[in-house]
Amino acid sequence: MTDFFAWTESLGWQAALCFLFAIAFGLCIVILLADAALKQFTDWHERRTLRERNWQLRQQRMQLIIDAQREREDRDAADAAALANRLQIRVWRDRVQANREAKQFHVAPAFRDMKGLHR
Repeated sequence: MTDFFAWTESLGWQAALCFLFAIAFGLCIVILLADAALKQFTDWHERRTLRERNWQLRQQRMQLIIDAQREREDRDAADAAALANRLQIRVWRDRVQANREAKQFHVAPAFRDMKGLHR
């Protein structure tokens, strides 16, 4: 290390000034490279956080779609059950009506309920 200082002391003022500018220029390049690396790292980190957030939003949207589909399927199942219940009620009413009409045949034709003719 002492040889370096001895060498710099042996330089003339023009050579020492050139050496000083070379060192300053080299330090500027090192600082610019470090700044570029830091900027690249922060950009990468920002892109990574955006990708993670987009992934979470996409998962939430898919969960909402799946929930809506399940609700729709539950509603359709409830509607189908209600329609089946209505069909059973209609079948039961038809059977009751058929039984009523079958019971009328033991009455003499003069006393039967003729639709549209008697009240």
